[in-house]
This record gives sequence, structure tokens and C-alpha cells, in this order.
Amino acid sequence: MKLGRSNDVQKYLCNDCDRSFQERPRFVCECLIPGYQLNCQSCPQFKEFLGLVKQKMNELRFLSFQELQSLKSSYTVAETLD
Repeated sequence: MKLGRSNDVQKYLCNDCDRSFQERPRFVCECLIPGYQLNCQSCPQFKEFLGLVKQKMNELRFLSFQELQSLKSSYTVAETLD
């Protein structure tokens, strides 16, 4: 979050650790499994991934049992073709 300016330089404050920065920190995620490590919880890439998972879960929530079974079958067939 923005913390103000000092000598025409924007300052930022980390929402997680309360450290201040003179430039916006860049996050590099090197996790092979999203969310596996504790520090992943504040990673922007993990948050984006989690948002996509929630969106997909909302879409699946309204499917009938038969539609879910059909979806499962199509994924099983696709896996055997690979």
C-alpha cells in the first residue's frame, strides 16, 4: 500500500510485515506446488491462482451429479490419450 512520498519518491508499506520500501517490491514465486510453503499465502501469483480456483468451484457448484460424472469421464479419457 502507498505510504506517501519523500523527496518525490513514492514509499510503500508491506501489508504483511509492515516494512516500508521506496519502490514497490517485486515478488518472484519459485514454488512448484502453489500454496505449499507458508510464504505462498501472501504471494500475488498464489492469490491469483486461488481466485481462479474459487471461480471454477463456483461454476462446478451448480452442475448436476450427471454433469459432474460426465465431466469426470471426459477428463479420464483425456488422461489416457496423453
